Amino acid sequence: MGGGVGLSIHGRNRVSTERTVFAMPESGIGLFPDVGGSGWMPGLGGWGVYLGVTGERVGGRTARRLGLSTCHVGDWEGVEPAVVERLDKGEDAEDVLASVDEGGDEPTALDDLIEECFADKFEIFEIFEALDKSEHEDAKRIKSIIETKSPTSVEVTLEQLRRGKDMPSLADCLKMEFDISQNMMREPNGDFYEGIRAVLVDKDGAPKWDKAFGEVDVAKYFKEAEKKWEP
Repeated sequence: MGGGVGLSIHGRNRVSTERTVFAMPESGIGLFPDVGGSGWMPGLGGWGVYLGVTGERVGGRTARRLGLSTCHVGDWEGVEPAVVERLDKGEDAEDVLASVDEGGDEPTALDDLIEECFADKFEIFEIFEALDKSEHEDAKRIKSIIETKSPTSVEVTLEQLRRGKDMPSLADCLKMEFDISQNMMREPNGDFYEGIRAVLVDKDGAPKWDKAFGEVDVAKYFKEAEKKWEP
């Protein structure tokens, strides 16, 4: 989750298990999906937008289907000794993991909703309109989830993913994310500090966000930060 994703998502071999929980929950604390999310989340199509703005969680098998993991093993402890033994003998890691990979789960009706309401949509009211029109049973629930998130985070995330899908390298994505983070941190009464208060300090779960949807000056968060990013 969040930073944990950043430590693993850029690796070549990523194993999910029955205990895996994947999420980018930053929109709930007034931040945005950093750790290079600009680079890999657009590749998930509608799922990338959905995960970014809702902060919702997915399990290991769904993570495997989406390509967030490259191998899924339900009972990792059961196969770990044999996997370690083969790796110790010098076998190729990708071949070893492929031999124990159980694959991902099957798409559900939720996939259809996500494709319908989130794919190639980078304006929040466009997403809201699609959810309002959808006949899917989860549409209202998902809209209500988004409405609890930081409007600044949601709208910045959408612009971040819109820009990220055309960026040529991970370094470019990280530079953009650095600028966003620095600009957010310079707001003493910004949503990040309020989100941290509500979720981690007072833990009242009742953040008072600074702006409403449609009121956010998104462009200012993408200006080059005073502090320079050094790769």
